[in-house]
Amino acid sequence: LKRVCRTLIDGMVADAMFGGGQCSCVYDNEAQTQEMAVQVSGGSAENQTAGVLVNRIPRTGGNVFSGEVIGLFSNSDLQSTNITDDLRARGIRIGDQVNKSYDVNYSLGGPIIRDRLWFFISGRNWAYNNYVANAFNPDGSRAVDDNKVKSFPARLTAQISGRDRITAMFDWPNKVR
Repeated sequence: LKRVCRTLIDGMVADAMFGGGQCSCVYDNEAQTQEMAVQVSGGSAENQTAGVLVNRIPRTGGNVFSGEVIGLFSNSDLQSTNITDDLRARGIRIGDQVNKSYDVNYSLGGPIIRDRLWFFISGRNWAYNNYVANAFNPDGSRAVDDNKVKSFPARLTAQISGRDRITAMFDWPNKVR
């Protein structure tokens, strides 16, 4: 068996459906995750591969409206350089450096029908753009490895009986590199 890292959201496989021997990236919206369950397995009947299972349990709305906003930012003005004379002698004029890095994560959840139907929505926009060491565009500007990522999950949860709940979730992650 190949060892892999499998990502699940609420018990449903959310990564590539093959055992490729590596983690398939899932661009998750951290504000949507209420808890994580991590399991290491040798290949059980419930899973087609051996390795690490990461199950992200999403948040659900409740009877009280609540939300949050988290923001992070950095750029090249907030970073120093470590180019030494030895590196300059090897032809490195300028090293890797942060171009722009940000992460804005926001969410809102609450009742649609008290004690019966709840919603949770969230959005995440983030980027980690880096200048590439010693790489320049034809116009002389520094070459940037840019990565812009978005994730917009929405979830409805309904209490259909005293013991049973049903959920529906839509998640739209997107990466442009």
